[in-house]
Amino acid sequence: MHIIDSNAAMAHVLATTLNPWLRRRLLLHRVQHQEVGCDIGELGPILLIEPGDTLAAVQTAAGANVTSGWEYHQVDYGWHELVFVLSDDGAGAVLFIPDRDDMDADLLGIIRAATEGG
Repeated sequence: MHIIDSNAAMAHVLATTLNPWLRRRLLLHRVQHQEVGCDIGELGPILLIEPGDTLAAVQTAAGANVTSGWEYHQVDYGWHELVFVLSDDGAGAVLFIPDRDDMDADLLGIIRAATEGG
């Protein structure tokens, strides 16, 4: 799992991310943070989930239960983007989960539920 919780972490991931769709989405999040005057991670982490990551590890990194309650879901180019807003100030977490068979079964269940309208 890549945990993007600072401007430096975002710069590192952007410099090493080869997937064009994921790169564009990350750039959009960076711009959105800049527009509201927040540093990356100030409102919560952006998590890039990888095979081998468990639901428990993702929830620990996100600081929240991520099995339901997302505010936004988008699926494109084999990735699911789930945005969780956990407080009135906009704090939460953003998860990028690849739709792959080798992912944790519980994480696949979350993205399947999101796809079905959760």
